[in-house]
Amino acid sequence: LHKFLLLIFLALSCLPALAQTTVKVSADKTQILIGEQIKLTLEADIPENEAIGFFNPDSIPHFEILRRDIIDTSNTSKGTVLKGVIYLTSFDSGHWVIPPILLRDSIYTDSIPVDVGYTPFDYQKPYNDIKEVIEADAEKEKPTWKWWYFAAAAVVLAVIFYFVFRKKAKPAVVAAVKEDVYVRAMRELDELPGLQLSKDLYYSTLVNIFRVYVSARRGIESMHQTTGDLVEQLRVVDLPVELYQELAAALRFSDLVKFARFDASAGEDEKTRSTVRSAIRLIEENSKPLAPTGTDPSRDKNEGGNN
Repeated sequence: LHKFLLLIFLALSCLPALAQTTVKVSADKTQILIGEQIKLTLEADIPENEAIGFFNPDSIPHFEILRRDIIDTSNTSKGTVLKGVIYLTSFDSGHWVIPPILLRDSIYTDSIPVDVGYTPFDYQKPYNDIKEVIEADAEKEKPTWKWWYFAAAAVVLAVIFYFVFRKKAKPAVVAAVKEDVYVRAMRELDELPGLQLSKDLYYSTLVNIFRVYVSARRGIESMHQTTGDLVEQLRVVDLPVELYQELAAALRFSDLVKFARFDASAGEDEKTRSTVRSAIRLIEENSKPLAPTGTDPSRDKNEGGNN
């Protein structure tokens, strides 16, 4: 009996423990002046058996989020490592704490204390002496007629200055036109093959172009969701069944290249890009407003020509 129990214990001890997600956070500074930047580095080591996601804090008390860097993704033999940088600043002096940041499912980072203060006072610099008040001498009365000469000379100089140094009217500043999300998506798809990216980065960029477009055009937020979640949300877009299936297969194939290191061919690269392009083009056509009922574009055109 003892030998049997010992064998069971040894067998259980040899079973590998389930890997769990680990997170890290670090700051390049813990003492700053008001308005100075802090570089906050966040890292998540996610095993293969868990869903991929990353930190997305909306706000941090006593701090302002200035910008976020692009999330760096790398694959390991045990799973995926995500790393990103957030730049913060603070305009509240005092001792504050960057609280634990949630990844998901009660997985938090450590907190980081930060001191925010003013420029320290230099006691070594000498003080300026306080001088006594000096009484001014009484002004002598001057003839008032001289002021008329000064006034006339000032008027003449002002007229000369106006005609010689007057500025020409500045041309009106034309406001920059914001690029349409559809035009931007098509341009980025056209430029993608010429970027000479690695396979995993090529497919990551391709999928991000699609995610950004459907977020702006149809309100489908998927930047921090899995490909399966994105495919489910796309059911409301009313794509043809064949194109929907091709798009879902293209998105899953992108995951295969990014996370499984599948060596895709040039033909597969172009086919995946073409499928994404077709889906974006059809979504754009379905998103355009319809013409008012009862209007006849050809009739309006003929009437306009007669006028």
